[in-house]
Amino acid sequence: MPILGRAGGRQDPMPVRHPGTPILPTRTRLRAAVLAGSLFPWAQASAGDVFWHLHGPAGPWFWPVVLGGLLVLLFGALGLHNRLLRRQVAEHTRALREANATLRAERDFSQSILNASPAFFVAIDTEHRVRLMNPAMLRALGYSARQVQGHPFASLCVPEEEREALHAVFQHMLRTGHPIQHESHVVARDGERLLVEWHGNTVRNGQGQVEYFFALGLDITERRRTQAQLEHIAHYDLLTGLPNRTLLQNRISHALDVARRRDRQVAILFLDLDRFKVVNDSLGHAYGDELLRQVSDRLRRRLREEDTLARWGGDEFIVLVDEVDDPQGLSLLAEGILAELAEPYRLSNGQEVFVGGSIGISLYPEDGRSAEQLIMKADTAMYQAKDQGRSNYQFYTSALTLAANDRLALETSLRHALEREEFTLHYQPRVRTQDDAMIGVEALVRWHHPDRGLTPPDAFIPMAEETGLITPLGLWVLRTACRQAQTWMRLYGAPIHMAVNLSMRQLRQPDLISQIDAILRDTGLPAGSLELELTESVLMAGDGRTLSALAELKALGVRLAIDDFGTGYSSLAYLKRLPIDALKIDRSFVSDIPHDVSDMAIAATIIAMARTLGLEVVAEGVETPEQLAFLKREGCDSYQGFGFSPPVDAQAMTLWLDGLAREHRIARA
Repeated sequence: MPILGRAGGRQDPMPVRHPGTPILPTRTRLRAAVLAGSLFPWAQASAGDVFWHLHGPAGPWFWPVVLGGLLVLLFGALGLHNRLLRRQVAEHTRALREANATLRAERDFSQSILNASPAFFVAIDTEHRVRLMNPAMLRALGYSARQVQGHPFASLCVPEEEREALHAVFQHMLRTGHPIQHESHVVARDGERLLVEWHGNTVRNGQGQVEYFFALGLDITERRRTQAQLEHIAHYDLLTGLPNRTLLQNRISHALDVARRRDRQVAILFLDLDRFKVVNDSLGHAYGDELLRQVSDRLRRRLREEDTLARWGGDEFIVLVDEVDDPQGLSLLAEGILAELAEPYRLSNGQEVFVGGSIGISLYPEDGRSAEQLIMKADTAMYQAKDQGRSNYQFYTSALTLAANDRLALETSLRHALEREEFTLHYQPRVRTQDDAMIGVEALVRWHHPDRGLTPPDAFIPMAEETGLITPLGLWVLRTACRQAQTWMRLYGAPIHMAVNLSMRQLRQPDLISQIDAILRDTGLPAGSLELELTESVLMAGDGRTLSALAELKALGVRLAIDDFGTGYSSLAYLKRLPIDALKIDRSFVSDIPHDVSDMAIAATIIAMARTLGLEVVAEGVETPEQLAFLKREGCDSYQGFGFSPPVDAQAMTLWLDGLAREHRIARA
């Protein structure tokens, strides 16, 4: 009976064991057979087969089976490793794809943020050329991306006056690496200026070198405009547009600080309108507001640009004069304001109304050392003005009030002096230096004041200039002097030159030329016998109109001279352009000759310069023989002064000319 049998009862023969084949232990061979069966499922054997192969005579198949099993095990391990490797590659590939997708998403997100952002963004390389600009900034500037790419940022949109500051910002970031905050303007393609608040930084490479700058910008144009409007509302009166109390007090405090350091005076003029309440109550607040606006416009025109006009409240205004050279000048200012206010006002309804004003004036440091004190004192003085009849002004200090009253009285008298024939002319001879022959006279105006007596020109000419009275007074002087010169020329048969001073206000009169021409025709005086004298300061302060007026006067035939020469700052280049005939050396350079070497040098230089330019030279204020001898030696053409004759009236000058005529000392040419 077989020990083990196959299915079907077929009995396999026992394997033959070859000689030399080792006999393995049964347990070992069994394990090998089981291992082979596990590795070769297709070679699964029955228990009998396994037992037979392990115990039968076929022992030599054992090692091939074991070796094959090892190879199968090795290839299986390699296959497993390959599958693991493919899995890792697949996982890495998937991770890379996910990372790329994330980067693309982040890039798209960043780009969408830049595209959607209303803020400006610009990236600039180290050569200050544009590398990137977002759509918001491109739209604001009016460019496309292609148009800005690679272009210098400064020349593209930065105002020329701000480019140096922008360059300094770039250098600061380049040097320090610190972020910056900076405000500057950009100019759009159509010329619109935008104010931008920039927040910038640098991008550096691995070596720490700056590769480019970038900046995020906020358009703050509207914000600043709104801030300015709020600032204006906080510091300016909404009705008139004038500074309000807050701004006025700030400016007064600042003016006082400056005045303390410079030892200067500051003035406060407190103005209250007279009869405004009647207009406001009868016509209504709307027309009252319109009147206040008209008043503020008039007051603005009366003041200097550096003065501050503020609305204090209601119908009260305050004027701050932060540099007072002469307190008496405040009287002129107050008078001008009152005169301006007294003119009629025409409202939009056609109604003509009249208001006046009362002004109180206080001075720092005499009347107070703070804004509150000065305003209070000016307010007190304003009520004093109202108590004295309104439409006048009062200084808080009684002494200044008396002086201002005196000046007001003098101005009032001056306004009536011409019509009352209180002016007269005195004449001072001009004498030829070489032979003492008289060649002409200078007309000098005097005022016979009914209470003060004979008033010198220094006391009233500046007032006439400031008030505009110099224009009618100057015409009277011209006409009277020309008539007198023509009378003397007929009497003595000699060409007597008549010199008359001309002011800047007269020179700027549009009808001056026609007026002088009419005077010459009416009096019969030859144009060549009239010499118009203008001070050096007047000529240097002139412009193209001055040169044009001088050219027209010269074309008329009159002579032109520069008076008080040497006291101004004449440019020789400008002097050459003037159509003048003579220079008059100021008396300040003559009075100390021969004791002052500097004055002698200046006088000699003026004479030499005039001779070089072909101009006549006249010395003023000659009083001593030594002065005359020096001028004669230096070649001065003529002189005038007390050394020959003081200014005298027409009657005395006629007697003087009689004596000179008998001595044949009136020049014939």
